[in-house]
Amino acid sequence: MSTAALPRLVPIAFLTVVLVWSTTPLGIVWSSESIHPTMAVLLRMLIALVFGVIILLLARIRLPWTSAACKLYSFSAIGIVGGMLLSYFAAKYLASGTMSLIFGLSPLLSGLIAQRLLGEGHFGVTRILAFAMSFTGLAIVCSSKLSIDGDSWIGLLLVLIAVVLFSLSGVLIKTVKINIHPLASTVGALLFSTPLFALAWLG
Repeated sequence: MSTAALPRLVPIAFLTVVLVWSTTPLGIVWSSESIHPTMAVLLRMLIALVFGVIILLLARIRLPWTSAACKLYSFSAIGIVGGMLLSYFAAKYLASGTMSLIFGLSPLLSGLIAQRLLGEGHFGVTRILAFAMSFTGLAIVCSSKLSIDGDSWIGLLLVLIAVVLFSLSGVLIKTVKINIHPLASTVGALLFSTPLFALAWLG
């Protein structure tokens, strides 16, 4: 693929990410209605892992096992296991809209954590306004599905911890200096994460 074609793919990549993350809480709620949350998330990770390994083999993409690579996989697993597993448990107490709204805090939390761990600068006015606008927009879109009552505080606590772990994982990944294919990084993270999901299900 030519370098000139890359800018045209940016909007497609952006829309894909928005679509995936905006529908993830809804998918979590739906999949948890019929089977136990730990089984639902384990099956999801297993399917992703199988497809990922097949693509790696077909595309002949190398999966490195250096110390730096294993550190990267471990840091990624923090966000996958902590973020996904706790979100699946929270789905018993919260509507998908509420979960989406709380996950909208991840850019802010990531920025705050990055200031501590990576020494990044403080938020500027433009960045704060952008975050406020995006969070407000997310709240408006999800307003019809926002509900907090009864044991909802349990779900809120679980999702907040999930968002913190997800944000922490994203920042820690930046501390690992390694040249690795994105798909190899994803499969490696799944290889580290899936056994933990299996233990959660068995437990």
